[in-house]
Amino acid sequence: MTKWPVKNDYIDFHSHHKEDEAGIYRIYNQFISNQENTVYPGIHSLGLHPWHIDAYKFKEKLQSIFEKHLLNESAILVGESGLDKNISSSMEEQQEIFSLHIQASENHSRPLLIHCVKAYQELLAMKKVCKPKQAWIIHGFNGSSQLAGDLSDKGFSFSIGHSLIANPEKLSKVLKQIPRTKIFFETDESDYSIQELYAKAAVYLQLDVEDLRNVVLANFFELFKNDE
Repeated sequence: MTKWPVKNDYIDFHSHHKEDEAGIYRIYNQFISNQENTVYPGIHSLGLHPWHIDAYKFKEKLQSIFEKHLLNESAILVGESGLDKNISSSMEEQQEIFSLHIQASENHSRPLLIHCVKAYQELLAMKKVCKPKQAWIIHGFNGSSQLAGDLSDKGFSFSIGHSLIANPEKLSKVLKQIPRTKIFFETDESDYSIQELYAKAAVYLQLDVEDLRNVVLANFFELFKNDE
Protein backbone atom coordinates (compact mmCIF):
# COMPACT_ATOMS: atom_id res chain seq x y z
CA MET A 1 0.00 0.00 0.00
CA THR A 2 1.28 3.46 -0.93
CA LYS A 3 2.35 5.67 1.95
CA TRP A 4 0.52 9.01 1.79
CA PRO A 5 1.17 12.24 3.71
CA VAL A 6 -0.93 13.09 6.74
CA LYS A 7 -2.21 16.32 8.22
CA ASN A 8 0.57 18.71 9.32
CA ASP A 9 3.21 17.01 7.17
CA TYR A 10 5.54 19.21 5.17
CA ILE A 11 5.45 17.81 1.64
CA ASP A 12 8.86 18.01 -0.05
CA PHE A 13 7.76 17.43 -3.62
CA HIS A 14 11.19 16.85 -5.18
CA SER A 15 14.36 16.07 -3.31
CA HIS A 16 17.78 14.53 -3.77
CA HIS A 17 17.94 13.84 -0.05
CA LYS A 18 16.95 10.43 1.28
CA GLU A 19 16.85 11.27 4.98
CA ASP A 20 13.68 10.17 6.72
CA GLU A 21 12.50 12.96 9.03
CA ALA A 22 9.44 13.04 11.24
CA GLY A 23 6.75 15.34 9.91
CA ILE A 24 8.20 15.47 6.37
CA TYR A 25 6.76 13.60 3.40
CA ARG A 26 9.65 13.59 0.97
CA ILE A 27 9.56 12.46 -2.66
CA TYR A 28 13.06 11.29 -3.55
CA ASN A 29 14.19 11.90 -7.12
CA GLN A 30 15.29 8.54 -8.50
CA PHE A 31 17.34 8.85 -11.67
CA ILE A 32 17.01 5.82 -13.91
CA SER A 33 20.61 6.51 -14.90
CA ASN A 34 21.73 5.97 -11.32
CA GLN A 35 20.15 2.57 -10.79
CA GLU A 36 18.65 0.76 -13.72
CA ASN A 37 17.66 -2.41 -11.89
CA THR A 38 17.23 -1.35 -8.28
CA VAL A 39 15.40 1.73 -7.04
CA TYR A 40 14.96 3.57 -3.78
CA PRO A 41 12.42 1.66 -1.66
CA GLY A 42 10.77 4.78 -0.24
CA ILE A 43 8.45 7.25 -1.94
CA HIS A 44 10.08 8.45 -5.16
CA SER A 45 9.77 9.74 -8.69
CA LEU A 46 11.33 7.83 -11.57
CA GLY A 47 12.71 9.28 -14.79
CA LEU A 48 15.57 9.84 -17.20
CA HIS A 49 16.84 13.40 -16.78
CA PRO A 50 17.58 15.16 -20.10
CA TRP A 51 21.13 15.84 -18.87
CA HIS A 52 21.75 12.08 -18.86
CA ILE A 53 20.49 11.22 -22.33
CA ASP A 54 23.94 11.16 -23.92
CA ALA A 55 25.77 9.51 -21.03
CA TYR A 56 23.26 6.72 -20.44
CA LYS A 57 21.85 4.89 -23.45
CA PHE A 58 18.53 3.82 -22.00
CA LYS A 59 16.29 4.94 -24.84
CA GLU A 60 15.73 1.49 -26.30
CA LYS A 61 14.76 -0.05 -22.98
CA LEU A 62 13.19 2.93 -21.24
CA GLN A 63 9.67 1.69 -21.83
CA SER A 64 10.43 -1.73 -20.32
CA ILE A 65 12.08 -0.05 -17.31
CA PHE A 66 8.91 1.93 -16.72
CA GLU A 67 6.76 -1.15 -17.15
CA LYS A 68 8.77 -2.91 -14.46
CA HIS A 69 9.36 -0.21 -11.88
CA LEU A 70 6.08 1.71 -12.07
CA LEU A 71 4.36 -1.40 -10.76
CA ASN A 72 6.00 -0.37 -7.48
CA GLU A 73 3.44 1.70 -5.55
CA SER A 74 6.27 3.76 -4.03
CA ALA A 75 7.00 5.24 -7.46
CA ILE A 76 4.31 7.90 -7.38
CA LEU A 77 5.59 10.30 -10.05
CA VAL A 78 7.14 9.95 -13.49
CA GLY A 79 10.16 12.23 -13.93
CA GLU A 80 11.98 14.28 -13.65
CA SER A 81 12.20 14.51 -17.39
CA GLY A 82 11.70 17.22 -19.95
CA LEU A 83 13.37 19.65 -22.33
CA ASP A 84 16.52 21.72 -21.91
CA LYS A 85 18.06 24.03 -24.51
CA ASN A 86 21.25 24.45 -22.49
CA ILE A 87 22.54 20.94 -23.23
CA SER A 88 24.09 19.26 -26.25
CA SER A 89 21.39 16.62 -26.83
CA SER A 90 19.22 17.58 -29.77
CA MET A 91 15.71 18.84 -29.12
CA GLU A 92 14.40 16.06 -31.34
CA GLU A 93 16.00 13.39 -29.15
CA GLN A 94 14.88 15.11 -25.96
CA GLN A 95 11.32 15.23 -27.26
CA GLU A 96 11.48 11.55 -28.14
CA ILE A 97 12.62 10.64 -24.61
CA PHE A 98 10.10 12.99 -23.03
CA SER A 99 7.32 11.42 -25.10
CA LEU A 100 8.13 8.06 -23.52
CA HIS A 101 7.74 9.66 -20.09
CA ILE A 102 4.40 11.15 -21.11
CA GLN A 103 3.27 7.73 -22.28
CA ALA A 104 4.37 6.12 -19.00
CA SER A 105 2.63 8.85 -17.00
CA GLU A 106 -0.64 8.25 -18.81
CA ASN A 107 -0.42 4.45 -18.94
CA HIS A 108 0.39 4.12 -15.23
CA SER A 109 -1.70 7.05 -13.96
CA ARG A 110 1.25 8.93 -12.47
CA PRO A 111 1.59 12.72 -12.53
CA LEU A 112 4.52 13.98 -14.61
CA LEU A 113 7.38 15.96 -13.03
CA ILE A 114 9.01 18.24 -15.59
CA HIS A 115 12.45 19.78 -16.02
CA CYS A 116 12.24 22.64 -18.50
CA VAL A 117 14.95 25.16 -19.45
CA LYS A 118 14.28 27.71 -22.21
CA ALA A 119 11.95 25.29 -23.98
CA TYR A 120 8.50 26.29 -22.79
CA GLN A 121 7.08 26.82 -26.28
CA GLU A 122 8.09 23.28 -27.20
CA LEU A 123 6.67 22.00 -23.92
CA LEU A 124 3.35 23.76 -24.49
CA ALA A 125 3.20 22.40 -28.02
CA MET A 126 3.69 18.84 -26.78
CA LYS A 127 1.01 19.26 -24.12
CA LYS A 128 -1.42 20.60 -26.71
CA VAL A 129 -0.85 17.55 -28.92
CA CYS A 130 -0.84 14.96 -26.12
CA LYS A 131 -3.85 16.30 -24.21
CA PRO A 132 -2.73 14.47 -21.03
CA LYS A 133 -5.15 13.41 -18.35
CA GLN A 134 -2.41 13.33 -15.72
CA ALA A 135 -1.16 16.50 -14.04
CA TRP A 136 2.04 18.11 -15.33
CA ILE A 137 4.16 19.79 -12.63
CA ILE A 138 7.08 22.13 -13.40
CA HIS A 139 9.88 21.30 -11.00
CA GLY A 140 12.03 24.11 -9.61
CA PHE A 141 10.08 26.82 -11.41
CA ASN A 142 12.11 30.01 -11.61
CA GLY A 143 10.56 31.79 -14.57
CA SER A 144 8.87 35.15 -14.88
CA SER A 145 5.48 36.05 -13.48
CA GLN A 146 4.17 36.29 -17.06
CA LEU A 147 5.37 32.76 -17.81
CA ALA A 148 3.83 31.54 -14.57
CA GLY A 149 0.51 33.04 -15.63
CA ASP A 150 0.72 31.54 -19.11
CA LEU A 151 1.51 28.08 -17.74
CA SER A 152 -1.21 28.36 -15.11
CA ASP A 153 -3.73 29.11 -17.85
CA LYS A 154 -2.62 25.90 -19.59
CA GLY A 155 -3.23 23.80 -16.48
CA PHE A 156 0.31 23.30 -15.17
CA SER A 157 1.16 22.95 -11.50
CA PHE A 158 4.37 24.27 -9.98
CA SER A 159 6.96 23.01 -7.51
CA ILE A 160 8.95 25.94 -6.12
CA GLY A 161 12.41 25.66 -4.62
CA HIS A 162 15.27 27.70 -3.25
CA SER A 163 16.12 29.59 -6.46
CA LEU A 164 12.82 31.42 -6.53
CA ILE A 165 12.41 31.61 -2.74
CA ALA A 166 15.79 33.40 -2.55
CA ASN A 167 14.48 36.19 -4.80
CA PRO A 168 11.70 37.83 -2.75
CA GLU A 169 10.68 40.42 -5.35
CA LYS A 170 10.33 37.83 -8.09
CA LEU A 171 8.72 35.33 -5.73
CA SER A 172 6.03 37.83 -4.78
CA LYS A 173 5.13 38.48 -8.43
CA VAL A 174 5.15 34.81 -9.41
CA LEU A 175 2.97 33.71 -6.51
CA LYS A 176 0.32 36.21 -7.59
CA GLN A 177 0.06 34.35 -10.91
CA ILE A 178 -0.14 30.81 -9.56
CA PRO A 179 -3.44 29.54 -8.14
CA ARG A 180 -2.96 28.21 -4.63
CA THR A 181 -4.48 24.96 -5.84
CA LYS A 182 -1.47 24.43 -8.13
CA ILE A 183 1.48 24.98 -5.81
CA PHE A 184 4.07 22.72 -4.19
CA PHE A 185 7.52 23.19 -2.64
CA GLU A 186 10.78 21.28 -2.97
CA THR A 187 14.28 21.18 -1.53
CA ASP A 188 15.83 19.70 -4.69
CA GLU A 189 19.63 19.60 -4.09
CA SER A 190 19.74 22.64 -1.83
CA ASP A 191 20.67 22.95 1.83
CA TYR A 192 17.40 24.75 2.54
CA SER A 193 15.04 22.81 4.76
CA ILE A 194 11.50 22.33 3.54
CA GLN A 195 10.35 24.12 6.68
CA GLU A 196 12.32 27.23 5.64
CA LEU A 197 10.78 27.20 2.18
CA TYR A 198 7.25 26.96 3.55
CA ALA A 199 7.93 29.73 6.06
CA LYS A 200 9.23 32.15 3.43
CA ALA A 201 6.47 31.40 0.95
CA ALA A 202 3.78 31.71 3.62
CA VAL A 203 4.75 35.34 4.18
CA TYR A 204 4.08 36.26 0.55
CA LEU A 205 0.93 34.17 0.39
CA GLN A 206 -0.29 35.86 3.58
CA LEU A 207 -0.92 32.52 5.21
CA ASP A 208 0.12 30.88 8.43
CA VAL A 209 2.54 28.02 7.84
CA GLU A 210 -0.05 25.59 9.18
CA ASP A 211 -2.58 26.85 6.64
CA LEU A 212 -0.01 26.55 3.85
CA ARG A 213 0.69 22.96 4.86
CA ASN A 214 -3.03 22.27 4.59
CA VAL A 215 -3.20 23.94 1.16
CA VAL A 216 -0.32 21.84 -0.19
CA LEU A 217 -1.75 18.67 1.34
CA ALA A 218 -5.08 19.30 -0.40
CA ASN A 219 -3.25 19.96 -3.67
CA PHE A 220 -1.33 16.71 -3.28
CA PHE A 221 -4.45 14.62 -2.79
CA GLU A 222 -6.09 16.32 -5.76
CA LEU A 223 -3.21 14.99 -7.89
CA PHE A 224 -3.71 11.49 -6.57
CA LYS A 225 -7.46 11.52 -5.95
CA ASN A 226 -7.98 8.29 -7.88
CA ASP A 227 -5.25 6.47 -5.97
CA GLU A 228 -6.08 7.16 -2.33
